[in-house]
Amino acid sequence: MGNSVIEYLNLVRLHEAYQLLTNTKKSILVISTQVGFPNEKAFTRTFKRIYKVTPTDYRKRLNGKK
Repeated sequence: MGNSVIEYLNLVRLHEAYQLLTNTKKSILVISTQVGFPNEKAFTRTFKRIYKVTPTDYRKRLNGKK
């Protein structure tokens, strides 16, 4: 696979979080804990590293806000 177990687990978590951000109105905090991140800061940092945007900014773009 080329990823460590933690990297793979984070990718799985991020995939689920991405779906929740896209399809629900749940808060970032709720999503981060629901998918298994220890806190919102860890979630935001990991999300930004992979998707190059924070979860909040991603959601704003979805809603057409800048």
